[in-house]
Amino acid sequence: MFGLGVGVLVDRIARRPVLIAADAIRALALAWIPFAFVAGFLTIWQLYAVAFVVGTMTVFFDIAYQFYLPGLMGRDRLMEANGKLQMSESVAEVGGPGVAGALIGLFSAPVVIIVDVISYVTSTLALLWMPADKPSTPSSGTSLWASLREGSPRSSAGQCCAGALPPRSWPTCSSTH
Repeated sequence: MFGLGVGVLVDRIARRPVLIAADAIRALALAWIPFAFVAGFLTIWQLYAVAFVVGTMTVFFDIAYQFYLPGLMGRDRLMEANGKLQMSESVAEVGGPGVAGALIGLFSAPVVIIVDVISYVTSTLALLWMPADKPSTPSSGTSLWASLREGSPRSSAGQCCAGALPPRSWPTCSSTH
């Protein structure tokens, strides 16, 4: 839903602050769940709101990360870095749900979410130590709206395929075309 607009915006600004903000916001949003649970006022609507915020910030993070990594690694090491990151992501996607299910079985979901909060805080702190990047400027001097119009036909062509993709990829579906 937000992929195209986020991609155009992130292409014009420094990416590291976006990465830091996205992780910090995800940590704060997820921290709300155990807090509200312990306080006794957690509702399904709050879970929906947290899921929306976390999902939206994930779109920002994923797109900013795609722009940040090449500048961080350089062209000569980019393929190796992408390979290692893809491997670790695959391991997390395969093993993560099982580990999460086991932990939820031993504890409770709100307690296990604290582990996720800690992971986002750790990522935020690690990103603070990463080198800063510079925002890029559009080569043709196009406006934000012109860039959105230019990318719109590309993203709408891929919308028919969204149903064939896993739900996790739906928010970024338009950003991949």
